Amino acid sequence: MNILKFLHCADIHLDMPFTSLGADTKRSSVRRQDLKDVLAFIVDTAKNKKAHMILISGDLYEHKYIRRSTINHVNELFKSIPDIKIVMVPGNHDPYASNSLYQNYSWAKNVFILCPEKSFVYFEDINTCVFGMGFENSNRLEPSIPDIALNKGCFNILMLHGTVDMNFGKTVLNPVSSHSLATTGMDYIAMGHFHNRAENIGGYGNIFNPGSPEPLGFDEEGEHGVFLCTLYNESYDKRKILEYEFVRTFKKQYYNMELDITGLDTYEKIEEKINELIKNVSSNSLVSIRLKGLTEYELGKELKQIEDKLNEMFFFVKIINDTRLSYNIDEISCEPGLRGIFARKMLKKIEDEKDEEIKSKLKRALDFGLIALEKGKIDI
Repeated sequence: MNILKFLHCADIHLDMPFTSLGADTKRSSVRRQDLKDVLAFIVDTAKNKKAHMILISGDLYEHKYIRRSTINHVNELFKSIPDIKIVMVPGNHDPYASNSLYQNYSWAKNVFILCPEKSFVYFEDINTCVFGMGFENSNRLEPSIPDIALNKGCFNILMLHGTVDMNFGKTVLNPVSSHSLATTGMDYIAMGHFHNRAENIGGYGNIFNPGSPEPLGFDEEGEHGVFLCTLYNESYDKRKILEYEFVRTFKKQYYNMELDITGLDTYEKIEEKINELIKNVSSNSLVSIRLKGLTEYELGKELKQIEDKLNEMFFFVKIINDTRLSYNIDEISCEPGLRGIFARKMLKKIEDEKDEEIKSKLKRALDFGLIALEKGKIDI
């Protein structure tokens, strides 16, 4: 066989609790269904594109929360594509532990789980060797690269759930370098663990991480999906030619936004600016809005009312109040100390300035200066 087509995904995290959505169990339930729907889309894509394999590079599910009914659903999906091989390595969230569903479940015949006891599988019909070990527990701190007996006549693929080219000290999970991976001679290295897409890691042309097919939190902005890959075997003794495309699979997107509300002296103005900020965001999105700047009054229950109204318009919105109260300048300017001297000098500058834009900047400089005098620093 001279052509191998496969779909590479990772980090689906089925039955994730979605605690970031708070106590709203309905929204959490919808998000868990999103993950199932995305997996179904992946299976359909593999079928429609006539892929030979689906590679799942760890964290298919959440070991602590997974329900057997969910795995039954997954297994039925895999059974629906009996001619496509499903190859998985356990990750740190779904380790190959003694009580795991990898060891205690009767998977479909086309499902192959790589583990320390079985670190490679050879498929004669597609002339392919797939290597991998995965996690035996959630805290693997050493590389889990199996012994590899490279077969140059085959397509050779390594699956790995871990950290590449990053040093977080002793707590990093399954650390490896792209250089050491490149020396294995693999035609393709299917990574998982980090949830944002990484193409051609290290520049070696064969190390890829698709990220999570559905974003799972506010640190996972942007588009999410999977890699659809094709390997061509045109020479026995050279690395195979790789072609790949990114297939979008996400159902929802996360957005982190900031809004400076300095000078907005009514809740109506704040609400108007927030609506303007998110006017181009899809109603199916999850949005975090951080309010910054200086206000003349404490933001109270009216801010929660704005948030509640937005949650009727979008799938999920949270407003984070990171504002500061502005100072009573008239009172401070009467003080005898350093604060009073600074306030009086700045007020004189503001009074003398004719340009309204510069005058506004001077007012903000006055507020920031008073913060610096009080706290010894300014967090901007």
